[in-house]
Amino acid sequence: MQLKDPNCGRLDHNFFQYNASVAECPYFIDRREVVGRHKLALGTYCIVPSTLHPGHEGDFMLRVYTEKPITSR
Repeated sequence: MQLKDPNCGRLDHNFFQYNASVAECPYFIDRREVVGRHKLALGTYCIVPSTLHPGHEGDFMLRVYTEKPITSR
């Protein structure tokens, strides 16, 4: 999801209810590794990892590969 203000702080329920995803995996599957390739416009984005089952927690390792340098936090 693209953020209009990179310093907006914590994202609440309203943010996710009223902002559409700009890129997502074409399928939702219970796998150890899921890979996607997306071409995004210049901007600030929020990446939201999730589990297959709602309410379940899990550990995540997130790797982001880019063609140009980026800043993340």
